[in-house]
Amino acid sequence: MIIKNNEIDIAHFQYIAPLYKCCKEIITTHDILFRDFPQLFPFSYRITKDIFFKHSARRADLLFTVSEYSRASLSKYYGINMDDIFITPNAVSDDFYSVPGAEVDAIKDKYHLNKYILYVSRIEPRKNHINLVKAYVNLSLWNQDIKLVFVGKETIPHREYNRFYNNLSKEIQGNIITISQLAYKNLLAIYKGCLLFVYPSIAEGFGIPPLEAATAGVTCLCSKNTAMSDFDFFGDGFFDPLNINELEQKIHDFLNGAFKIDTSSIQSIVHKRYNWNTIADNFLKTIKTKFQY
Repeated sequence: MIIKNNEIDIAHFQYIAPLYKCCKEIITTHDILFRDFPQLFPFSYRITKDIFFKHSARRADLLFTVSEYSRASLSKYYGINMDDIFITPNAVSDDFYSVPGAEVDAIKDKYHLNKYILYVSRIEPRKNHINLVKAYVNLSLWNQDIKLVFVGKETIPHREYNRFYNNLSKEIQGNIITISQLAYKNLLAIYKGCLLFVYPSIAEGFGIPPLEAATAGVTCLCSKNTAMSDFDFFGDGFFDPLNINELEQKIHDFLNGAFKIDTSSIQSIVHKRYNWNTIADNFLKTIKTKFQY
């Protein structure tokens, strides 16, 4: 009714379009990870999402996605020609470049943090929190006064992680901090204050948090799986998220000065590739070309 009442020519939807089509439609389908990794998603989630995502993507007048990985998946599973799928990546806000020191100090004081490893992500099996916790425990980092901080809500139950965590000693549990939600300015500050950011996700359609960490100027260890393979600028910070030995070694080597990542260079690359002005311009050019405006 909004579309009809306002005589809208083109509407843009994320993933799912309305049941009835009343104008030209742009759809952005960020990923269909449940197709490549069905074991990481509940059955009901896979079935319902697949039906609606497929219908909307195939009906779209203009279909966008956020990475080459997602583009290939959409073509493979939904039978859409690659040339009919356009990439418009996500980007990082300029707010991450300059976070006041006072706000960093305030967030550390609030959660009693000094040195800490950070992971920002909702909690579900594919996000692979369990391997980061195992690496933290195996390296006995709580004995080095280093805490592990998770920021994000549980959206899909992760029973294996919950079992492992519940079997840890109270001392170790006390050094693993989970914050379900933060105000935006506090999120910026907790990024900026971390000793190390680790992103061990198994599968992503894009993967924004490691770019946010890089923009904040902190050292980032990032999974090299799926869409995150595009982030080759992380260099020595790349790792296989399913190889816990490699993850442990990367964390150990960084903490002991065995390698140093040039955060300034990575920050510059991220700003050049993933800034909203450039991406918005390309997005608009694609729409104008497609619909001949």
